Amino acid sequence: MNKKTKNDIILVLVIIVLGAVMLGAVSLFSKKGEWVEITLDGEHYGIYSLDNDTRVEINGTNVLVIENNSAYMESACCKNQTCVKSPAVSEVGQMIVCLPNKITVTVVDGKTLCEE
Repeated sequence: MNKKTKNDIILVLVIIVLGAVMLGAVSLFSKKGEWVEITLDGEHYGIYSLDNDTRVEINGTNVLVIENNSAYMESACCKNQTCVKSPAVSEVGQMIVCLPNKITVTVVDGKTLCEE
């Protein structure tokens, strides 16, 4: 094995290890959310607890499902369905966005709600 190939392998291994460490740190310090805040066209639409399983119809265009302490967009009337394809959210700061319908769903904690 020549020196260039050996160095390339070492570099790839270092990058993989650093990525794993960063992923672990993010997982370790992420905070579970308590609520989801929904906005429609930049205006407050509603706040729902992640503790209570429910379905929320948003403006007749989207359906948000809250279950098992997380939320996901079950359906939307838009063409691209990006929000429906988004993974469930449960940690503070995570969002689901439906651009065509101007809807954002943001996970927040109790402290964030008190500050608003």
